[in-house]
Formats: sequence, structure tokens, C-alpha cells
Amino acid sequence: MSKFQNDLTKGSVAGQLIKFSIPFLISNLLQALYSVADMVIVGNAMGPIGVADVQMGSQVTMLLTNIVIGLGTGATVLIAQYQGANRPDDQKKTISTVFTMYFILGLVCTVIMLLINKPILEILSAEEVSKGATGYLNVCSLGYIFIFGYNAVSGILRGMGDSKRPLYFVAIAATTNIVLDIILVKRLGAPGAAWATISSQALSFILSAIYLKFSGFVFDFKPKSFKIDFEKLKLICKVGLPSAIQFSITGFSFLTLTGLSSQIDPQVGNALLGIGSKLNTFGILPCIAMCSSISSMAGQNIGAGEFKRAKKCMWVGLSIALGISLVVFALINIFPEQVINIFMDGDNLTGVELENYKRCMDIGANYIRLCSIDYVLACFFFCCNGLAMGSGHTVFALVNTAIMSLGFRMPLAYLFSLGLGWGLNGVAAALGLAPIVPGIIGLLYVQSGRWKKSKLGISVNLEG
Repeated sequence: MSKFQNDLTKGSVAGQLIKFSIPFLISNLLQALYSVADMVIVGNAMGPIGVADVQMGSQVTMLLTNIVIGLGTGATVLIAQYQGANRPDDQKKTISTVFTMYFILGLVCTVIMLLINKPILEILSAEEVSKGATGYLNVCSLGYIFIFGYNAVSGILRGMGDSKRPLYFVAIAATTNIVLDIILVKRLGAPGAAWATISSQALSFILSAIYLKFSGFVFDFKPKSFKIDFEKLKLICKVGLPSAIQFSITGFSFLTLTGLSSQIDPQVGNALLGIGSKLNTFGILPCIAMCSSISSMAGQNIGAGEFKRAKKCMWVGLSIALGISLVVFALINIFPEQVINIFMDGDNLTGVELENYKRCMDIGANYIRLCSIDYVLACFFFCCNGLAMGSGHTVFALVNTAIMSLGFRMPLAYLFSLGLGWGLNGVAAALGLAPIVPGIIGLLYVQSGRWKKSKLGISVNLEG
């Protein structure tokens, strides 16, 4: 077993899960940090309009990025199950296919998005689209090949049981991004934050590729090694396409809320949604870290036929995620005004921007309190989906996500905000309450045992 591989089918479940999830949690924290850094630095320099520019541009970028990352979920699950089943040749073919697929998708997405970015923003905005939002999105589109490449490296290593090296690579990106934000935002505004983001992702991916190439990794990054094994591609798509659709549904629901917030209050609606979304990025970190950790660990154990241990991974992960999320929930509810002030500084604002800032502060405390309900409820949804994805049952995760996003988040947002007249607080309430029913469905699914029926046909190779 190479230094990039880690056997998650033996030892203490709690110990292995904590050991594996902590680097992943820190990685997500760092990713959230430099995502938030864009908004904080732009917000303090430009006020609510800068926050709204980053919010609109980043929502579109994250929608596309998350769709591709969702497709890569198929690769992570496949790699994990091949490792548990001791099938290294199949694992190597899968890794080669993933890198080639992501390289092609990166180029295609860059060309397409540069052509349609402005029309998308016009659909989302209740007013004329600002140059800052358009510039931010156009710059981000230039970096898809690096963003996808970095996520390919991270997904592959986690499938192999290595959560430490992705942490090192994202730490490089986070540090670089924040430094460049400070330098570029003052000169370029919101597009400067986008340049900082894609430059840091590019550096992280290039350094990770160089490190892996000279460290005996199974993929050597030579041009001749970029090959697609169509049998592996078929399996990746079988598991990954439902996840890609799942992420697209989530992204679409948030884009819809962006348009709704613009309709309710064009001046501060997207600024508050942006702040709420970035806080949500931090608030559900324990859930997402555990979802991915459960997925990788359960995938290996299911590949090895250890179903009881796989289920235990889910319950232990849920307990850990809940404990951390409750602490974050409490902090947000105790110090809401102080948290909002991190994102915007009113000292240097005048005129309309100062008035918008004051309105953000008036509405914001109750808004983010309502959003924070999601931090606790989402633990059940994410952890149950993690077990489903680890077993290859990504269609269940897709359906459950659709129920949350299309069946509850979007309808509740319109009902609460427009139907009941709660305004922006109605959007926040919908965000907070949406995971209730999907969480219950997830728990029933786990208890049913249907996840034990393999969707990939991978069995243990006792000869390897």
C-alpha cells in the first residue's frame, strides 16, 4: 500500500473517522475562509454593492463547479470501493479517466461560460447588472481548468483514504488567495477578488501535480497518460451523474433565491443572502466534512463487505457533526451583529451606500439567526446521504436533495417571503427549515438497509 493509500476497513470506527475527517474539515474550513475572504475584503472596500457583486458572480460559478464536483463523486466512490476490494489496476484506470475527463470539461466550460455569463446575470438581477458582477464572473470562467483539476486531485486522494495532502494543497490556495485579495481588490474591485481566487487555485493545482508526479503517485501527469477507459467512465457517470444533478438542483435553488432576494429588496437583498450563504458555508462545514468522510470510509468498508462497520461510520459521523454544529449555531445566535460587521464596514460609506449598510444591520441579525437553524438540521441530511453515496446509491441522494431544494427550500421561500409577507426573513426561514423532511427520509433509508445492495458490482479481490 502506497503512502497515498489508507485502509479504513480496520481499527476503531470513531478513531479512524475522526483521524480522516479532521484534515478534511480543516480543508473545508480553509476553502470557506478564502471564499469568505473575497466577500469580506470587497464588502469592507465597497459596501453592500460589492457584497452583492461577489454573491451573484460566485453563485453562478459555484453552480457549475459543484456540478462537475458532483460528477467526480462517482470517481471518489469508485476509487474507494476498488481500494476496499483490493483492485489496484482498476483504481489506476479510474484515476487516469478522471484527470482526462476534468481537463476536457475545464476547457469546454470556460468557452461556454464566457459566452453566456452576462445573460445569466441579467436574468438574476432586478436592476441593471453591474460591471463588477460581470467582471467577477468572466474572470472566474478563465480558471475552470485549475478549479476542476484541484478538485480532481482532492477527490482521488480522499477515495484512496488520504485526507492530509488535500489539506496541504488547499492551505496553499487559501493563503495565496487572501494575500492577493488584499492587493487586487483595492485596484480592481470585485474582479480583483476573482483574479485572486483563480490564481490561488492554479498555484495549488500546479504544485499538487508536481508533488504527485515526483512522489511515486499512480498517475504521472505525462501527456500519454491522459486516457479515458470507457468502462470506467461509464461507472463514474453511473454514480456521478446523479450527484452532478443533485449539486445542480442545490445550485439552481440558490440562484432562484438570488433572483427572489433581488425582487424583494434590490439594494440589500443579495447582500444579506450573500452574507447568509457565506455563514452557511461555515455553519454546515461539520456536516459536509462528515458526509465526504462517511462516503469514503463507508465506500471502502462496503467494498470489503463490512456493512455493519459502514453503518456505524454514519452514526458516529452524525454524532460528531451535531456536536460541532450546535456550538456554531449557538455562537451565531449570541453574536449576530458582530458577525455581520465582519463582512461590512460602514465607517467609510456615505449617501445611499451608508443607508443600505444601516438597513442591512437592521434586518441582518434576525436574518442570520433564522438561517442558522439549517446548521443543525442539515447534519441528518448530509450524513445519511454520505452513506448512500459511499454505497453507490447516488440516485437516492439525488432524490432526497431534490425534495429539500425543490420541494421545500424554494416553495417555502416564496410562501414565507411573498405569500405571508415576511420579506427577506421569509427567505432566511426557508433556508433554515428546508432540511427537516429530507433528514427524516435519510434516517428511514439508513434503517431500511437498502444501501447494502451494491450498485457497482465491485467485490473483494483476495489475490491482490
